[in-house]
Amino acid sequence: PASHLGRLLRIEHATGAAQILTRGHRNPQGLARDAAGRLWAPEHGPNGGDELNLLLPHRHYGWPLVTYGKADTGSLFRWIEDGRETGQHAGFTRPIFAWVPSIAPSSLIVNDPRAFPLWRDDLLLASLKSKSLFRIRRHGTRVQYVERIEIGRRIRDLTHMPDGRLALLLDDDHQVLFLKPSTAFCDATSQWRRKVYALPCPADADVEGSLEEAVSPIPEPEEAVPPIPEPEAAPADARLAALPGARLFSLRCGNCHNLHVAEHGAGPHLVGIVGRRAGTVESYQFSGAFQALNQVWTRDSLERFLVAPARFAPGTSMAEADVTATDSRAIVDFIYAVASAAE
Repeated sequence: PASHLGRLLRIEHATGAAQILTRGHRNPQGLARDAAGRLWAPEHGPNGGDELNLLLPHRHYGWPLVTYGKADTGSLFRWIEDGRETGQHAGFTRPIFAWVPSIAPSSLIVNDPRAFPLWRDDLLLASLKSKSLFRIRRHGTRVQYVERIEIGRRIRDLTHMPDGRLALLLDDDHQVLFLKPSTAFCDATSQWRRKVYALPCPADADVEGSLEEAVSPIPEPEEAVPPIPEPEAAPADARLAALPGARLFSLRCGNCHNLHVAEHGAGPHLVGIVGRRAGTVESYQFSGAFQALNQVWTRDSLERFLVAPARFAPGTSMAEADVTATDSRAIVDFIYAVASAAE
């Protein structure tokens, strides 16, 4: 009870103070927050009993006292208390879903509907042992069904590219596999044309290949893996892309903030940020630290914020991005250049 083993911790960046949020975890890998703010985490069971948990404050999820799995020796666990039935999870918070036998879950994300609109709000779970991607359809906090999409390779991590494609990091050779929707139902010969495909179909002349080609098996990674794009989509203007701040923005800011599209990521979008009052972007919930600021975004304020967010806005939840004064100046130059090009 006195250790942090098996706990989910919330750590304040500014002070380093740690708070125990949940207990009873064996080996969680992956963490995702859905649109409603709920936290989800997959977890490895001992031998069977892999879990998908909805994380609620101060709950105990059972390990090592209860599990849907069994010991690696095939026996029951010696520490399960008398009178408690194995496989029932009695007395503890149950997982929302469990896999028996194990799939060895790894990374977890919430689907980006730009490329896969029919999967809106679904959870996407990578797996190692199962060599598959699992699509988890939910309604609120209930799982309706789980679809297994076989990839045939161990998947260590996954994320979305700026255009919505899925990027899967393969575990054995560290290559990246990209997934995008098939154009099969856009084929002019398909009787289901436009009826089940949820994106606008291109013009008939633009649809290449037959139905068989569109749904052909995934080729070997050497053929399937294109060069890895930058985290932030490259600007159309090559002059902007060549600026030193373009790459710095992608590395330091692009994973959380959109600069070219007015869509929020983990952080608010930055379209139109120049001259805007800090903490005033529609449909984004800012922290109290930002709401209390009386600052307009200028070159000076942006540079100061990037170098030391906590000093600029005491109490902000934004982590330090390890940006030097030189890097900050280059990033701000890039932001201003993008803003000028958009006018």
